[in-house]
Amino acid sequence: MDPDDELEILVDNAFARLRRRLFGDLLLLGLMIVAAYVAGIVFLGRFIWKELKLEKSFGERYGQNWQEEYQKYYGSLAQAHLKIAICLAALLSITVIGYWFYRQTRRERSKRSRS
Repeated sequence: MDPDDELEILVDNAFARLRRRLFGDLLLLGLMIVAAYVAGIVFLGRFIWKELKLEKSFGERYGQNWQEEYQKYYGSLAQAHLKIAICLAALLSITVIGYWFYRQTRRERSKRSRS
């Protein structure tokens, strides 16, 4: 075997190891992104659910004066509604970005497979 063939084999092996490592790193990064995405949805959903459930329980417990009692314990009701609106907007934006990313990756695959 001549030295050029040996060098070519060594380079091919090095690139194969690099590809495997890069694939593993990208796979781990993708899994971390998906986990963060799911955690964000769960966290925001639980926050919205908790706030709405809290308001409902105050309404049932205190009747007409529930807003005053709520504000006494938890602060401004308008601020609570603003937090809920921000969480809903965040959930919507996370969903839209996820859908956009999915479409971008699907479009790239279909372009590559045609040529």
